[in-house]
Amino acid sequence: MKLLLINPNTSAPMTAGMVESARSVAAIGTQVVGRQPSFGPVSIESHFDDAFGAAGVAEQMRLAQGEAFDAVVIACFGDPGLDAARELTDAPVLGIAEAAFHAASFVATGFSVVTTMTRTCVMAERLVQRYGFERSCRGIHGTDIPVLALEGCGEKGLELDLNKTSFFVSREVVVPKMTPPMMLWRELYFIWMLRNAQSATDFFQIPANRVVELGTLVEI
Repeated sequence: MKLLLINPNTSAPMTAGMVESARSVAAIGTQVVGRQPSFGPVSIESHFDDAFGAAGVAEQMRLAQGEAFDAVVIACFGDPGLDAARELTDAPVLGIAEAAFHAASFVATGFSVVTTMTRTCVMAERLVQRYGFERSCRGIHGTDIPVLALEGCGEKGLELDLNKTSFFVSREVVVPKMTPPMMLWRELYFIWMLRNAQSATDFFQIPANRVVELGTLVEI
């Protein structure tokens, strides 16, 4: 499989880091090719940046025509240029925001988004609405940490050690109501499927001894 990973900003080190991460989890035999635009911002932190990022994605998709990529990943949480990219290829094009929302919904009944700059929260809100996750998204929170500051964490000695990090994970226990709005067997079947679903801890490969679970009882 030949995968094209497009970083919509112009930071070559960030592109290299994305490619390295993708290759570490890709199936054996998968070729990951990283590209970034020839123009535009070094990080995308506003609507203005997003507009240039979308144009940069379109540029790279046009240049990649004829290279026979099997799939394309738009590696920016705003999914800039996603629709334009899908117009230029028959291969599936995946935006990481849309993919993240789906992945979160597979392992929990709700999720929250933690992003970089507060001013980009409205962009995330619109993506949640566009992809139909209004009922699943519990909140969107900005940290006001610039994108490039995250890129340089390792150089400043801020390496993330999973075995020294605490993860707070929600856990919902679903039970049927005494007077259920749907047939009881359907509720029991849904509860059975939910209890057999993979946990968030396993899905994201979080060390089990570093997890704090916050439980909620949900009646259906």
